[in-house]
Amino acid sequence: MPNPPEIKPARPLSLLSVVIPARDEEGCIASTIEHLQLELSLRSVPHEIVVVDDGSTDSTWQILQILMKVID
Repeated sequence: MPNPPEIKPARPLSLLSVVIPARDEEGCIASTIEHLQLELSLRSVPHEIVVVDDGSTDSTWQILQILMKVID
């Protein structure tokens, strides 16, 4: 009977990538990103937040552009 494969310990988290799909989310996208950014930062979690705007017809894209400048 063969030996089971060796389980290696996981490396510490180096970067958490959060991907958020968004379409016509002008009413909540800013607060969602701001709260997520705050919670991850308070817990010292290295992270990136990637928002995929999937053809919004409202001001979602404009809000995301503003957030990129103020959250860094």
